[in-house]
Amino acid sequence: MMKFACALALAPALLLSAPAWAEPVATTDPAAIAHAREIVETIMPPDRRSTMVADMMRTLTDQMRPTMLEQSGDPALRRIIDSHLAKVLDRLTPVTERYMPRLIDAMAEAYTHEFSPAELDEVARFARTPAGRRYLSRSTAIMADPAVAAANRTYFVEAQEASLSSQTELQSAIAGYLLKHPDASRKIMQGAKAPAAQP
Repeated sequence: MMKFACALALAPALLLSAPAWAEPVATTDPAAIAHAREIVETIMPPDRRSTMVADMMRTLTDQMRPTMLEQSGDPALRRIIDSHLAKVLDRLTPVTERYMPRLIDAMAEAYTHEFSPAELDEVARFARTPAGRRYLSRSTAIMADPAVAAANRTYFVEAQEASLSSQTELQSAIAGYLLKHPDASRKIMQGAKAPAAQP
């Protein structure tokens, strides 16, 4: 269940995923920064941003739900799990909306780290074309395509099996460590009680 919540929390970042880089190089070029923001806002137009994020999270929920429910053959327990999944989605939505402006700024900055001003200008010009605008703005909708959804459902089943196979070993190792280091256990409990920082 925790893995499900983590996957949903990562969904907004998946919408704007940018290539990884070794050493970020900051730019102060106003044109490059403007192009980067234009690209990000083409991918996620401000007037559709909340809807796109909600759709993405709902898509992931729908694709993960069968795997989660198959863990129990009890119909009543399945209803409890299904209700919990819906609550997780509802609770994550306002958190995601609060963090979205920060994520948008961070992704625009990330593009200036990865691409040169000339490359950003070229991509931005492509984004202004009908094909470019459609390609970028619809790139997130690909996750809901039946072909991708079917592949994801199969992946989630196998990923769940792979994860469960080592879960007992991990729990045992953690329990053993905390038993030998009670101070670490107390710090974890104190951290769990501390209020979360607001963005």
